Amino acid sequence: MNEVKMVVAHSERATLRARDVFLKVDADQARIDVEVEAMALAPVPTPKVKTS
Repeated sequence: MNEVKMVVAHSERATLRARDVFLKVDADQARIDVEVEAMALAPVPTPKVKTS
């Protein structure tokens, strides 16, 4: 992987992108914990894999 892009950044957090993966870096652990909980509750669509 040759490129990581800064998507958003300010004094408290930054969001980075490496290909199709986003990484959020936050100085406040409590805020991270809230986001992790919310992400765990959201359904994530998964494509079906067709096998032979």
